[in-house]
Amino acid sequence: MCGFVGYYNKKKSYDLSIAMDKLWSRGPDEGGVWDCEDVSLGHRRLSVIDLANGRQPLVSEDNKIAIVYNGEIYNFKELRTQLEIEGARFKSLCDTEVILVGYKYWGKDIIKKLDGIFAFCIFDHNKRTFLLARDRCGVKPLFYKENDGGFSFASTLSALCSVQNHNEQIDYNAVYDFLAFQTVLSPRSFLRSVKQLEPAHYMTFSIDENRVEVTPYWRIPQNTFKGSFNEAVSTASELIEDSVKAQLVSDVPIGAFLSGGIDSSLLVHYAAKHVTGRMETFNISFEGDDYDETNHAKKVSQKYNTNHHVIASQQITSDLLLESISCLDQPLADPAYPMTWLLSRETKKTISVALSGDGGDELFGGYAKFNDLANLHQDNVFKRILRWFYRRNLMTGKICSHMFCGKDRVFYKRVECGNFPGNRKHYEEFFNPEISKFLHGQPIEKWTSLVSKHGGFNDRTAMMKADLWTYLSENCMTKTDRASMSWGLEARVPLLSNNLLNFSLSLPQEIHFNGQIGKQILRTLASENLPETVWNRKKHGFSVPLKNLLKNEWKSICHDIILFGEKNVPIFNYKSVKLLRMQVLRGKGSMRLFYTIIVFLIWCRKNNSILKF
Repeated sequence: MCGFVGYYNKKKSYDLSIAMDKLWSRGPDEGGVWDCEDVSLGHRRLSVIDLANGRQPLVSEDNKIAIVYNGEIYNFKELRTQLEIEGARFKSLCDTEVILVGYKYWGKDIIKKLDGIFAFCIFDHNKRTFLLARDRCGVKPLFYKENDGGFSFASTLSALCSVQNHNEQIDYNAVYDFLAFQTVLSPRSFLRSVKQLEPAHYMTFSIDENRVEVTPYWRIPQNTFKGSFNEAVSTASELIEDSVKAQLVSDVPIGAFLSGGIDSSLLVHYAAKHVTGRMETFNISFEGDDYDETNHAKKVSQKYNTNHHVIASQQITSDLLLESISCLDQPLADPAYPMTWLLSRETKKTISVALSGDGGDELFGGYAKFNDLANLHQDNVFKRILRWFYRRNLMTGKICSHMFCGKDRVFYKRVECGNFPGNRKHYEEFFNPEISKFLHGQPIEKWTSLVSKHGGFNDRTAMMKADLWTYLSENCMTKTDRASMSWGLEARVPLLSNNLLNFSLSLPQEIHFNGQIGKQILRTLASENLPETVWNRKKHGFSVPLKNLLKNEWKSICHDIILFGEKNVPIFNYKSVKLLRMQVLRGKGSMRLFYTIIVFLIWCRKNNSILKF
């Protein structure tokens, strides 16, 4: 994995050295810069394949086309063979050159052919255009900014901001989404002038026309599968094994995160068939059975004779919280992020590439929330009476949750704050009144739009598909990418290969679910291949003891961060924030919302010198 940055500006040039320094952890092995008139491209490399010949920026023989790229393409050998049949010649064995040569032969169609995790920029001097693209699930990040007379882009928000080194205005609606959903949804970023390229999209910037065009190159499939459940299980097994095998290709040591759950354990099962020697596996241990899965991970490790490493969670101190959050280029309030950051740090001491089980729950229906459908929240006379009184300000908003029905009730349960006047979740409770006037409607419109587009609030597969480009891409993948790349560790996600995406997203809900129990395909594969302790128990997930951490190890730093916010970040209503803190310390109130505010304030403290409120 790597990081890159670049710009075009007809008025002035910029020194990329500071931006390149911001990308060092993503590419600690080497760096390079390429300049061509008003264009400059910079790259930091983490060497994984073709260690000697994979330097970037990579430039065509005629010096007219250049690429900077972050990711891994798992079908690059097949694409290389196709290009050689068409007459192409290669100088290296790396996937970067396959993308560059593929662009020369196939143009933008090369993007649709790529199977992997990627973000890249190609500058074509002849056409005076930039082509940027991002993988289907948004595993690899890509930010861009249009400005007067120019265009800039980077793998991270911090690197992009370092190009021009201007103060940047916070996007208040992004903060609104963040408090509601613990992450910001692309194309928004936390900065008003900066956008994220959405997953499964490419964009072009024409210098002559000074215009950006963003286009989808892949769409979420419809439910077209007509086979039986057994056929689905067989196909899934073949596709998972093919994907794991393809993603074991590396010129540096490779291993796996092994939590002891179904997804990561299945990856180890399939990987064990194709690795030579003992595989390195890793998990984090927690105190108490409610959070710890170490015994389950050890059972899998014993079956496949892996060299298993257990990392103690006692290391999750307030200092670790601050350091891990400070590594984020924009805030993410998934409580599992600091733990993933710690896991990545310790894993990097042994290997440079790790397989991760991300995507199994989203693609195969593993979350209980997918069962929370609109038709389970029927309207009735009591609810209609409550709404009548509420609309006339004759009843407190505290009863808000009891009066909602249908999709409104589903939405209310999904968010930590929104437009619910008088209710504990109402955004005006937590935002400064001067900020609240900029906020309108409900947050996370992208999620509700995706649910409606793919079948509505009574379709569990619609819920799954909506999570693909919201929760999975902007939370789970951001967590895994930022945590791993903080330490120069490449995390690969075999469950998100092109074939698995197309297959799993084409399945009807009857295949995914047996009554209220989802993930039937992966459960069946687990029952056929894994120790019973992995699959015959209540779903665990990567849970963390957030309540205990907020009340103990992180208590003091949370107090200090709120004091900083009062003086420097005039976005929140700190009277309400302090009240929420007291409620959390007493075991009441929303721990998730409080943690989300703390994460945002830690990020603001780290970047205070460049932010405008």
